[in-house]
Amino acid sequence: MEQQVKESAALRDKVVATRDAGILVQATHNGSDSLFSRSYTLVETSTSIFKTEPIVELLKGQSLQIQKRGNDAEYLCSDQNGGFCALLTSEK
Repeated sequence: MEQQVKESAALRDKVVATRDAGILVQATHNGSDSLFSRSYTLVETSTSIFKTEPIVELLKGQSLQIQKRGNDAEYLCSDQNGGFCALLTSEK
């Protein structure tokens, strides 16, 4: 069981592909007071709008990338080496 957890974490952390997500235009945090919905952040870049888990810190004009991980999850990241990353929940 412990080995499976380690393997799952390794897949989650392994970057298998990276693509440009554009330059940050604005980010809007949407908090939730509801028991049935979660907080999220809408991130508008020069190329698209992304919905992510809540993001604490982003700088306007910052270059962003999307990293696909070994477990097929995608993360919006502040630089190629990871920097600050947030789970991408959907692309608008």
